[in-house]
Amino acid sequence: MRLRFNFAEKEELDQIHEATLDVLKNVGVNFHEKEALDIFKAHGARVDGNTVFIEADMVTKALSTAPSKFEWKGREKSVVIGDGGSISVPCYGPIYRLKDGEIKDIVPQDYVDVTKLHESSSVLDAGNPNVMEPVAIPRDIRRNYQMATALKYHTKPVMGMVDGKEAAEMSIQMAQDFYDVHDQTPVVAGLINVMSPLGISTAMCEALITYARAGQPVVVAEGGFPGVTLPPSIAGTLVSNNAGILAGITLAQLVNPGTPVVYGLPAVSGDLKVISMAIGGAETPLFVYYAKEIANYYHLPVRAGGGLTDAKAVDYQAGKETALNLFATYGAGIDFIIHACGILDTYNTISFEKLVLDEEAALSIKRQFKGFVVDDKHMMIEEIAKAGPGGSYINKRTPKIYREEFMLPKLANRETTQNWLKDGAKSVEALAADMVEERIGNYKLPELADFQEKILEKYIPQEWNAD
Repeated sequence: MRLRFNFAEKEELDQIHEATLDVLKNVGVNFHEKEALDIFKAHGARVDGNTVFIEADMVTKALSTAPSKFEWKGREKSVVIGDGGSISVPCYGPIYRLKDGEIKDIVPQDYVDVTKLHESSSVLDAGNPNVMEPVAIPRDIRRNYQMATALKYHTKPVMGMVDGKEAAEMSIQMAQDFYDVHDQTPVVAGLINVMSPLGISTAMCEALITYARAGQPVVVAEGGFPGVTLPPSIAGTLVSNNAGILAGITLAQLVNPGTPVVYGLPAVSGDLKVISMAIGGAETPLFVYYAKEIANYYHLPVRAGGGLTDAKAVDYQAGKETALNLFATYGAGIDFIIHACGILDTYNTISFEKLVLDEEAALSIKRQFKGFVVDDKHMMIEEIAKAGPGGSYINKRTPKIYREEFMLPKLANRETTQNWLKDGAKSVEALAADMVEERIGNYKLPELADFQEKILEKYIPQEWNAD
């Protein structure tokens, strides 16, 4: 038995698609980069200033060349995007860390430690050099440091940098050299954020083109803020976002047909009372469900969802909003999940304790969607008869079938009150802090080849080497 959902009717998806084509043709999308404009012109698109007007045929052709799935290579582990599984990626871009109850600036040791947590995670499938902004690292070497650190500590695939052409080229080249792969095998993925409404910045255009030319995957995503940068309705937001995403995907396919792309719809709720995004809002899961349906409509893998919350602390609000969003994410079967674990404060803050708590929440939700088996073995008629009315099923050893069917969490407290008090009455956050310390302390650096060490030496100066 498995849980199953149907989120949208085909007629609704047809309407969204037709409205999107109307916007692309008659309203257009701004591309703030000359090469992008020239590429569209060369393929027959109408261009007026920075605005590109894209006909339906061009969109249809682009969608026909975009693969429905692709393999993303890591040092020792690879993942397939679009094969029905959910690939979870760490959070993206926090500028603060919640530590010991205080919001603190991020230091190099934080950056290294969180990377160790990602590599040791049973939930996270990839690393992300953009997981936080290490402001203590000088700006002129910061992006190189981030990319090199991600490669050093991970055997999993890693994201890349997208701050313009130079950062994109650096990420691709470093990953290819580190893996000793110099063809168009996907070794690094770039997150291309479309500006709401209907625009792609110079830096993002440059990165998109660079990744596409190299055959590297691009996650083309548009979120925004309903009522401010997007229409004040869910359907209107979907149409506007869809137009920006398809425009970016079209550009990628014009540059290099067959470029792996992920349809990214990280749209969220908003709160016009405080003029702020509300990523933990009740409407955010609706965008997650629809993102999956729209991506299926185009036969593309999808990015959406994650453990999102607007809470500033690891509290009830954080738990509630994160659980609702993770349930929607895994329930919808989102292929590519950024912000899977650890995010707080509307993307601004990361908590290591919340990261491991989110892992447990994700495992619990995944367990629900795994379902259970109904057959003679699992209905256990003989065991029921043996125990009889008023009998017991307690054995000296935990039955194998129990271990297969029931998840035993590491952090959730199920002790009796007296035992809990006897053990120090620790909160679940305190238990999570203990787990964080243990995992970081037990981390073992993957073995590096000589040529890999030489690559990393160039980008991780000794004074910024946290180990």
